[in-house]
This record gives sequence, C-alpha cells and structure tokens, in this order.
Amino acid sequence: MNEEILIYHFTKRESLSSILSDGLLCSNSSFNTLGSTLRKNALYSWLSPTNDAMGYSENGEYVCLEIRVRAGSCIVANMDMISAAFYNYMMEKEGRELYSFKKLVEYYDNSAVNYCDYKCGMFRTPEIIISEDIPPQQIQVLSSSSGKNIFSENRDIYNLKTENTLFNLASFFMVAMHDDSFGLLRTYKHRQNDTFITFDEELLKKVLLLHGEQVDLVFCTNALWHEIYQKYVPDEMMDTTPYQYDYDNFEKAYNAKTSDVTRQYFAILHRSEAIGLIYLKYLNFDKQITEFGVALNDDSVKGRGFGTEAIKLLIDYAFDTLALETIFADTVHQNTRSQHVLKKCGFRFTHEDETFKYYRLDKSH
Repeated sequence: MNEEILIYHFTKRESLSSILSDGLLCSNSSFNTLGSTLRKNALYSWLSPTNDAMGYSENGEYVCLEIRVRAGSCIVANMDMISAAFYNYMMEKEGRELYSFKKLVEYYDNSAVNYCDYKCGMFRTPEIIISEDIPPQQIQVLSSSSGKNIFSENRDIYNLKTENTLFNLASFFMVAMHDDSFGLLRTYKHRQNDTFITFDEELLKKVLLLHGEQVDLVFCTNALWHEIYQKYVPDEMMDTTPYQYDYDNFEKAYNAKTSDVTRQYFAILHRSEAIGLIYLKYLNFDKQITEFGVALNDDSVKGRGFGTEAIKLLIDYAFDTLALETIFADTVHQNTRSQHVLKKCGFRFTHEDETFKYYRLDKSH
C-alpha cells in the first residue's frame, strides 16, 4: 500500500507556476462533483497520459503533470458513471432525464476500488481519485503526453467482457447517451439489479451488425446519419414538402432521436454504402412490443429487394435478440409498394383510418 506509483494529471498552463510552487491542492479542485462524496475535495488523474478521456492532451491550453504518489492514497473510479450522471443532470434541467443522476453518482461512489484492487478491464474508463495534497517535489512537467497506451489495453479487455451483453439487450435499458474524447458512449442498466455497462461506438458498430445477402444493418453512427440524409430524396407519395439538408438541424435530430430509449436506429448498407435507415420506435420491453419505420435514400435503391431484406433482418433482431413478441407498422393508403412488402414479410392488415393502413406481426405467427 505504501508503494509509490506514477499517475498523470492535466492542468491549465496558467496554473502551472502556482502548482510548481505550492503543489496540487485538493481544496483548489474545480470539477463538478454532482454531490459525489468521492469527488469532494479531491483531484482526478489517469493511469497513463494516453488514458486522457477528456481530450486535454489535444488542447494546447493544458499541460500534463507526472505525479509520484503512494498507491494506498489512490482510489480508482468508473469515470463513465460520472459522465452518465452529468448527462442526466443536464437533461433534468430540460425535463428529459433518462435516469436519476443521483443514483448514478451513488453507484459511481460505491463501485470505486482501492488502486491495489483494480484489475485491468474492470472499468472502461478508470480515473484515479486522490484526496490528499501533492507537494511540488512530487510533480514533474512532461514535455509530451505520450506513454504506454494503458487505456487501449484496458478498453479491449473491458469490451471482451461486456460485448455478449449486447446480445441480451432486452435485460437492459439505456440510461445515458454521452461521449468522451474517444467517441460516442451509451450506458445501460440491468433491469433486475444494479449492473451498469457502458458501450463505445466502435463496440456497438462491431456487435450490432446484422448480415444479409444483399444488405447489412449496422448501428447508425452520427457520420452515417448525416451521410444518409445528405443523399436522401423524399418520396413525393409520402411527402411533398420541399426537402433541404441542413447539418445543424439533422445534428439536433440525431441527438434527440438516438437518445430516446424507446428507439433504435440502424443504417442499411449495400456493399458498404449507406442506402437508407431502418429503426424501431415505441419500444416497450414490458409489453414486448415495438413499431418500425424504414426509409431508403432514393428511387435508385428501391424495387431491388433491399428494403425487404432489411425489414426481415430487423424482424429477426427484434424477436430473437430483444425478445419482443409483436411488431407494428403502418403505411399511407397510396403506398401500395410498402403494403406489398409488409405482407411479403409476414405482416397482417388489422385496420385503417383516413390516412393510414395498419399492420402487425406476431412472433408466434
């Protein structure tokens, strides 16, 4: 416990002279604790400069400090949990929180471990919490923030341990869609216990990939979302409103829609090219029901069986992976092509109103 270790802390250049004179003082810590007991009057650091998940190493206003401390004075905490808590803290202000940020903070505090008890891959993003002041003689300024990429090794082990969970998403629900300097993150909670898991975009793309003969369905990343809507040509049968792609508007739409826990979006790929979007909405795991929607880019990819195969892949995913029992769909009266495809995929007509025809598909059908 008294073994000395090296950890790494980023600070603003403007604070460097006072730190080298007085040391790092916990009382000067300025990060938002969100009510965390662990973070109160504490400093956070990294196992390696390359672990920096905040992007400080790419910001010229910051410098990296190498700190020599006792291993026994260090706590390792799950930074993804405090990040998920902060997401919900901000959403609460807008009345849109997915989960109680206070419960995520409580889990963050309770799941932390002593440095000597931390095993590689225990947390996806481990941060080091220090609750004692660091004297200047134990601090050294690094000329560069290079070093062994412990984060990559830690993340790879974490992903190997958790990727099978993606095949059992029905047992989990999403509590936050957040990010760090490495990309988009989604944090899920188990429905029956206090198990939380964070997936990064690369793992989601790797695992949430459904293969067909002509098309594949892949988790719709931000880049794919914009690629699809840049090419999109509305079907005049469905919408006669003039269409114009606007990056900011579609960026807001992506963030709003993909943060909705009742929706899941997939890009439809043909020979690795994004040709459309297919998604589940109104997901209800308690009632085991959902509804789906699909949109292909333009007429050049319609009538070639791509949409039909994408729907069949989504049906298998909804029934086999998410353990749902019923899928609903609707289409406007004049869209006979979609009605034909729905029937071809096993949907049965249930009723209609002035605008839509409604269909359903039961797993037992």
